[in-house]
Amino acid sequence: MAAYKGARTSGGLPIGSIDPVANADQLAELVLRAGRQAYWQWLPESDSLLPIANWFKVTGYPDHSQMQMSLFLEAGTPSSGGSASADKVFNDLVTGRVDDADFEIRLCKSSGESFWAQIWCTATHRDQSGRATSVVGSVTDVSASKVIEERARFAASAFDTHIPLVITDAQGTVVQINRAFTNLLQYEANEIVGHDMRILRSSKHDEQFYEDMYAHVLAGKRWGGEIWRRRKDGTEVPLWQTVNVVRKEDGELSHVMGLMIDISERIAAQRDVERLAYFDPLTDLPNRRTLMSELRSELEACALSGARGALVFLDLDNFKTINDSMGHHAGDTLLTQLAKRLRSAVRRDDLVSRFGGDEFVLLLKGVRGDEAQTKKLDAVVKRIELALQEPYSIDGRNIHATASLGVVTFPKEASTAEDYIRFADAAMYQAKAGGRNKHRYYEPSMAAHANERLELEQALRASLNAGQLELFYQPQFAHGEGAVAVEALARWYHPELGFTPPHKFLPIAEESGLINDLGHWVLTDACNAIREWSNDGTMKTIDHVSINVSTAQFVDPQFEATLVQECERAQITHAQVRLELKEGTFVSDVAQAAKKMKALKDLGFHFSLDDFGTGYSSLSHMRKLPFDEIKVDRSFVADIGTDEEGDAILRTIIQLGLNLNMEVVAEGVESDLQRAFLLENGCTRYQGFLFARPMSRPDLQHFLKDHG
Repeated sequence: MAAYKGARTSGGLPIGSIDPVANADQLAELVLRAGRQAYWQWLPESDSLLPIANWFKVTGYPDHSQMQMSLFLEAGTPSSGGSASADKVFNDLVTGRVDDADFEIRLCKSSGESFWAQIWCTATHRDQSGRATSVVGSVTDVSASKVIEERARFAASAFDTHIPLVITDAQGTVVQINRAFTNLLQYEANEIVGHDMRILRSSKHDEQFYEDMYAHVLAGKRWGGEIWRRRKDGTEVPLWQTVNVVRKEDGELSHVMGLMIDISERIAAQRDVERLAYFDPLTDLPNRRTLMSELRSELEACALSGARGALVFLDLDNFKTINDSMGHHAGDTLLTQLAKRLRSAVRRDDLVSRFGGDEFVLLLKGVRGDEAQTKKLDAVVKRIELALQEPYSIDGRNIHATASLGVVTFPKEASTAEDYIRFADAAMYQAKAGGRNKHRYYEPSMAAHANERLELEQALRASLNAGQLELFYQPQFAHGEGAVAVEALARWYHPELGFTPPHKFLPIAEESGLINDLGHWVLTDACNAIREWSNDGTMKTIDHVSINVSTAQFVDPQFEATLVQECERAQITHAQVRLELKEGTFVSDVAQAAKKMKALKDLGFHFSLDDFGTGYSSLSHMRKLPFDEIKVDRSFVADIGTDEEGDAILRTIIQLGLNLNMEVVAEGVESDLQRAFLLENGCTRYQGFLFARPMSRPDLQHFLKDHG
């Protein structure tokens, strides 16, 4: 206290000159003036506010000023709310409801500066009615403590944020966590406070990771990065964590604060993006990008080790039919089931990939070039084919789907990964050209065939747009009656390529998606011919015109409407049109095909089953599908008299058709021997070169005049 000796108060009395025993009143005044409170007296009757001590020190108003309490509060209180609260307190004191009061209020100093004031007051005198006539009190500036309180409240609010927070001491012992931390890592405060942070360590990081992190922090640097933490239940979660240090005034480490953000969703999304880059989202198989990378690696390994491998290129037959008839959901279901079958058909080290659409490529590793290993490769291919023969269960229905496979072994001289894909693809197309549901091994000549196929596709597209295709008609004869019907057959004469037979360009039309456009053109041109022949009397000779309908056409939801529309446009009857279908049209979904055929039958159209006897399940479908006619495949007719078993099968086919009250037409009849055999066994309708070749529309009109 020596430093304050001789100091003067605002009252002007020197502290060192007072005898505390001799002058108690002066000593009391000095004590009041030495404090931080301003003291005052209020006389309610006159509303007089009388400063006692430290008034200037606290409020800035002169110590000996006199003012009215109501005016002081009104001038000093920045809002009416505070004044109204003070008025109530003083009213309660005056009326005797309370004897003293303690409250806080925001006031203004004479300078206009606002401050938080704590007011204490008590009634010292009352009249006979109990009303206070004198009230004394104090005013204390508590602005500094309010700031501290606000900071504490803000810190508490920040600590209780949705961001998980943990505070440890310098040794890494947890001293405090917030509720967000508990929500994230499952630990309550009483379960982790006092424990070392090691309790949260993940097995995904080694000791060096943590040593580097803490060395970074101890060096006074802020650390931030991805880190995995272990929850109470043992599961681990990825976090983005920032670590800051709190130091004492002397620089010594005091506490460490960690803020955590759960990045599980971001990590999952990142993994999804990465997976989409390398895996097919539908089948979960490696995609084309992954296949090409694996194939290049395998080629490099084979070059070093001398090992060999093989690629199998698989393409579903008539997959578009299933998509068009049953919807893309059914197609997706079939592809996912196919993917599982392919994975189960190969070894664990082999790669099954979805190359795109309904194309799959299998990378078979460790295939040597010797005869024994070739047999093993044959066995693998056979196993794949067997896996595909079982029906697929889709929406409660059994759907059949076949596939064509192309196989190529590697390495071959000066060939790249892209080359092997082309080789296997070329072999696959040869399997399709050979009748589908087959496999073919790559041969060098197939590359030329693949190029030829591409050229044909481009030429066919251009010719179709330029109207360079033509319909020919081949008559169908009945024994003893002459020509009774004709079949419309597409013919293609290219200005440069010349004549291209149907067995070459029709598969290309199907695979390239041109078959619908081609089929629509055939339907339109045939309907025009029927109208012309109806007008000139030709249709009096023949009963109907048979039109080949592709699978893609038949399953098209708009097929029925298109068919009716073309008949109406040409002003012909539905009965004049006979629709020829192959078994592949309905084998994948017999029930749906039967429903569609019945609807068309009700409209007056008739149906013919083309190439009967070549499908493995034809007999089982005959009783379910409303065909009017079956056409015996030319392969049975060609072998008449040369194959006893074939002859027996042909007799059975004819008898089956007759027993089902269907017309039986034999295709490809080219000799009297064949006709005699057919007639002897009950087949009385024929189509083939023995009777007439396909001919143009004008030639047919002349022919029918002579042979009708």
